[in-house]
Amino acid sequence: MNELEFANRHLQEFKVKGNELISKLCPFCMGGQHNDKETFSLNTDKHVYACARGKCGERGTFKELCEKYNETADYYLEWLKEHNISPNTERIYTQPQYKINDLSQTVIKYFEARGISEDTLLKTKVKSIHNKGFDYGVFQFFQNGKLVMNKIRLPRAQKVINGKKELKEWKEKGGKHVLWNMDSVNTDIPVILTEGMVDALSVYEAGCINVVSIPSGTLDMTWIENCYEWIQSVKEWVLYTDNDEAGEKLNKELIQKFKSYKAKIVTHELKDANEELVTFGKEYIVKAIENAKIPNVEGISNLSNVKMVDPSKMERCPTGNSLIDQFAGGYIFPSLNIWTGERGSGKSTVVGQTLLNCMENGYKVFVYTGELASGFFKLWLYLQAVGEKNIITEIDLKTNLTMFKPKPELIAKLDKWIDNKIYIYDDTNTNEQDKLLELMDEAYQRYNCRIFLIDNLMTIKFNSNRDGIWRGQSDFIDLLRLKVLKNNWIINVVVHPNKAGEIGGTGDIRNAAFNEFWVKKLGEDEEQFPGCNSSVSITKNRYYSDSDISRGFYYSKKSKRVYGKKENERIYGWQENNVEEVDLIECPF
Repeated sequence: MNELEFANRHLQEFKVKGNELISKLCPFCMGGQHNDKETFSLNTDKHVYACARGKCGERGTFKELCEKYNETADYYLEWLKEHNISPNTERIYTQPQYKINDLSQTVIKYFEARGISEDTLLKTKVKSIHNKGFDYGVFQFFQNGKLVMNKIRLPRAQKVINGKKELKEWKEKGGKHVLWNMDSVNTDIPVILTEGMVDALSVYEAGCINVVSIPSGTLDMTWIENCYEWIQSVKEWVLYTDNDEAGEKLNKELIQKFKSYKAKIVTHELKDANEELVTFGKEYIVKAIENAKIPNVEGISNLSNVKMVDPSKMERCPTGNSLIDQFAGGYIFPSLNIWTGERGSGKSTVVGQTLLNCMENGYKVFVYTGELASGFFKLWLYLQAVGEKNIITEIDLKTNLTMFKPKPELIAKLDKWIDNKIYIYDDTNTNEQDKLLELMDEAYQRYNCRIFLIDNLMTIKFNSNRDGIWRGQSDFIDLLRLKVLKNNWIINVVVHPNKAGEIGGTGDIRNAAFNEFWVKKLGEDEEQFPGCNSSVSITKNRYYSDSDISRGFYYSKKSKRVYGKKENERIYGWQENNVEEVDLIECPF
């Protein structure tokens, strides 16, 4: 991915000025309380980014920015190639190598000026490092008693050198992102979580020693996967995040991942805990933590406080299907989408193809396929990904049937391309609804999957219901609807109609759906869509209301693609940029 592709995918609005891509709002601070505009820029020549707001000051390489969004920078892949380094799909963490010293007077005095005593620094294992005649602070990250990362802190105000502000903190390369101070806390009592180590030290200084800090800004959520089992052991969280838009957004996301009844929110006056320690003293921090409250009861809202919806501003993901993207806005979060049509009409094929587009747009996907084994689902998806030019034809000697396969030399590249992006329900699992719902939650909490496919409804074993299978289906769909709304998900469900052309035995399934898409197989004498052998119709459209709209498409038996005339030769990321998931290391840019 290059800077322009990143801006198109991840920045809301931006303009191009020479070698600079200037975003309307900084994705880190969102303009702060004054809604400052055009402070964030990407330099396409130097491959760096920066926010000019003094209270934000986020900056770094484009490679580092891509890491925060689970993307890979093109120039970094080129650098690997030039240096004959083979990127690996599995991340390998390296033991910290810096020579660490005991606390220096420079570091001690710096933290004392911020209200943090030498005793607190010693108890939390803060150290020093000496480099080029100057001492820096070092935060050490431990997991299960092992040092897994060092983060360096500049112990003075940042200077502007050659027009650039110095980095305030940076990590030793190869380290593992975990929560700072996690080995020293008791998970049976409330664990306080802050956005930065200085804030965590401030909370510790106030006497609230059961405190941890996220390792690297609000956009980096890799610590959740790296600490997942430990996180599950925490009985209660107290979230003491920064008093700004980024902190509020982090609160909302962590409440969803930690479960609302396990998390309390600290309401405070200044930007962060350290400002409050210096300005108000220790008692303020203690009282703020004591007064932390569980979020308001879900399901009950004061209408005057509800933000009115503008569908054009809602988070969305293009599906790659021209009809759905044009008239339904693509996949809009949150949505429960029903895909239906007669057996053999190609509904599973059409919805499956949209998952490639979701993956290309940076979303992780979870798939349950009850009719098709995991290996066959992968074969069909890979055929769609490579297209007809990259497919070989073979004859099964036992049956004399024609088979289609991706070129063997492409399989490894495709595996790397989708690695950690699409997860599938294991064939060996039970098909009971509670197990499926449980693993959907796990896929979201651990891997951040937010787009789901359930194919299909009839293959699920519903909980016992005295009113029969139709009521069981309706109840299950209603559970999916609630998950969509609570977690801001997209769930696609494939449903076979009955002999009367109805979805299920009751109208509840259709009523719960946000969108309903019908896929139909067309005959050779089709008059409405000449030359087409398939059609897709929108029969329900909650956000935009346009329904009973149909469009003809072409289905390729060879590639499993459903496409318009100009869409068949679509190039996906594995081919366009030779994208591969890599074990990122430090590069000199």
